[in-house]
Amino acid sequence: MNDNCNSTGHENAMSLRARDIMTRRQPTLTPEMDVYAAADLIVTQRLEGASVVDERGALVGVLTEKDCISALTRPLVDRVPIATVADVMSRDVYSIAEDISFLTIANVFAHKPYRWLPVIRHDGVVVGCVGRREILRAMIGAMRVQPGYGASFLYLSAVESGPVLAI
Repeated sequence: MNDNCNSTGHENAMSLRARDIMTRRQPTLTPEMDVYAAADLIVTQRLEGASVVDERGALVGVLTEKDCISALTRPLVDRVPIATVADVMSRDVYSIAEDISFLTIANVFAHKPYRWLPVIRHDGVVVGCVGRREILRAMIGAMRVQPGYGASFLYLSAVESGPVLAI
């Protein structure tokens, strides 16, 4: 495991969990940050968005590239003050538990528009994130380790279930 993407292959793909493939060193934002600073962080770190956390590190929302574009358009056009992250972040957030199966996460990505999901501990504290790329990397790694595994792997992804958390 490393601090970024933790897995590129695994002998037993069915045992992979969010904690095994998540990115751990994902910057987080605070609700009080101004959107310009948050957008700058998202761009310089090459992120698609970031988790917004409270003083405990618990998830309170997410700020996406799309949120930033919407929020920064108004100051440019109407010359109004830049909003805070709390003003524009998405509060209705899908998050996943760190012990959720990667096949369950893959199923979410296959059927929902999300590009990444925050990973939280049982107490709601953000511990990382999983994006589409980490899921693809795990799938390709599993298929590389187990040749001919592709068809059964894809079938099982539709069957696998687990706790997807929404706050």
